[in-house]
Amino acid sequence: MAQLNTSKEIQVNVDELQRQSSINCHVRFGEDLQTRKESAPCDYMCPSAFAILCCLPLGMCALWAANSALKSWARGDYEKAKVKNNIALWLIVAAFLSGSAVAFIVVITRLK
Repeated sequence: MAQLNTSKEIQVNVDELQRQSSINCHVRFGEDLQTRKESAPCDYMCPSAFAILCCLPLGMCALWAANSALKSWARGDYEKAKVKNNIALWLIVAAFLSGSAVAFIVVITRLK
């Protein structure tokens, strides 16, 4: 029991606080107890918005996947957020590549 003497007396049960914080900070994986540290996923909203300029259908799908990833992360569904984030990334790459290929074909056909 810890006490802090000021104008008002405050009593804190340190053991109880430590027990509560260890319950909140640990997740059981198998037999051992490990601290779960999840980092926020990359935000692909801006690249997916730019991908719309390269290829509208793929860019729109990428924007939907990036938004879905952020919503899943906010709900606490970390695995689904990672999957949707990877889908958004691959759709962005596909949109940039297809947009570049179309631009290249247009330039080649105009030069002939």
